[in-house]
Amino acid sequence: MTQYHNDLPASCPPGEAETVTAELFKAIDGRQPRNEDFKSFAEREREGTDKTLCQSWGLSVWPHMDAVDHALKAYKVFAKKHIIKFSVTPADGTLLATPSSKQPEHHTFWKYKNCNLLNSCQIVIAPGQRS
Repeated sequence: MTQYHNDLPASCPPGEAETVTAELFKAIDGRQPRNEDFKSFAEREREGTDKTLCQSWGLSVWPHMDAVDHALKAYKVFAKKHIIKFSVTPADGTLLATPSSKQPEHHTFWKYKNCNLLNSCQIVIAPGQRS
């Protein structure tokens, strides 16, 4: 029995993904964090999501505030979102750096099934707080 979502593609997450104890940062749409914020695009059935891509099954996160600040400048859409900080441990899932040209510090976090991250999070930036 897999410890991740049952529908993950083969070899997902990649073997290089590691368990960590860390504080991570994530953009959310609502005013308060909710369980839905900790579902991947694939789990949410987000339109246009390719479920055959491993990264579609993970959470898009940043490992530190400098990376958050960079993302806020690189993508104006993030200025309209709340940014939360949450804690993870090796019991929660695995993390891998998944950089892009616009976000060199982007990471993906694949959570284990039944992992509850909601209790460990707090809002650290409200919309419009930084530009």
